Amino acid sequence: MTTAISRHIIRNTYVDNVFYGANSVSDGVTFYKESKSLFHKAGMNLCAYANNSTKLNHYFEREEKGVIPKVQKLLGLEWDTTNDLVIALSSEKEAQWEKILSPWTIKGISIPHLIVEHRKGTHYEYDLHVFADASSVAYCAAAYLVQGIEDNPVRTSLTSKCRLASLNHSMTIPCLEIAALMIGSKLLVYFSWTDSVVALYWTKNNKSLPIFVKNRVSIILDNTSDVPILHLPSEINPVDMGTRACPVGELIKQESWWNGPAISPSQTRRNLKLSTGTRRKKTSEEPTNPLLHLNRFSPWTRLLATMMFVFKFLTKKSKQAAERFGNTKISLIQKMPWTDPTRQLTPGNYYTNFSSVGKSHHHPLHNTRSSNT
Repeated sequence: MTTAISRHIIRNTYVDNVFYGANSVSDGVTFYKESKSLFHKAGMNLCAYANNSTKLNHYFEREEKGVIPKVQKLLGLEWDTTNDLVIALSSEKEAQWEKILSPWTIKGISIPHLIVEHRKGTHYEYDLHVFADASSVAYCAAAYLVQGIEDNPVRTSLTSKCRLASLNHSMTIPCLEIAALMIGSKLLVYFSWTDSVVALYWTKNNKSLPIFVKNRVSIILDNTSDVPILHLPSEINPVDMGTRACPVGELIKQESWWNGPAISPSQTRRNLKLSTGTRRKKTSEEPTNPLLHLNRFSPWTRLLATMMFVFKFLTKKSKQAAERFGNTKISLIQKMPWTDPTRQLTPGNYYTNFSSVGKSHHHPLHNTRSSNT
């Protein structure tokens, strides 16, 4: 049988928090008794009651035999039950937030919709450049369109993408640089730039790379099969702004962030000619000599026996090997069809109780060809 309070509980339960608005102290007492009884029948204990009424809170404290804190945590927020105020941030975090907002003294940032202006009778060359950079806290990539008008190119910002680095600081700066280059490659670029020599080298030769780096290099190569990846100094890399904290007042003044670095098409071609290894070679795995030639063992039991003797030798000679391969050796022994597990393994003890051949015929006598018997 459902009641008004039970239906209210169903509609106003969030994770392990139940909300109810009481119109009076008596209404709050009724809710306490009925909700307590409902959860008790279900084998659960509803506790930590709190209200903005001091009189009702005193009732809860007597019934629960505890003290109700004046500030309650509620769905990630703080609720001051005395003043009935919801506190979104602590005093410390509120001070930090005010410090972040203090440089925002401007009304807004205006970005023109027009990317480039085309004049009739003028020949244009367009280049799409993507720059990538990373720091210990973030990595970023930004795309710019360069309209070549003789020696006075027009540069326009198209888009940018920024991601925060891992909080556990397990990734090195070169790994973050290759991650930045990966998100840059996803912007479908024509020229891709990075200020990391290490990340640039990884894209030229992805042989014997860590799994994290190799996976991202593979994505970069797929997205930039016909795109040159070039190097530029860190001082003129525009996306350095996207990898560190920058006040909005300073960001507005950064010409390179809004329009890209002052690189003309002729400089790009010259850097492209001077760039070594712009053609990335497909890497092939070096042939490795196997430690054990499995095709030399015809019976499966012979292979198991050989591996068992190898592990037996290693575990006797090395304590580290014994700790690592001890269970493997036991597993191999259990798979072998020995007659007596307590007997020492020797090449002559391969006879089993399950053999259909008698033990006397295990080593049969062979007659010579000249014998008539």
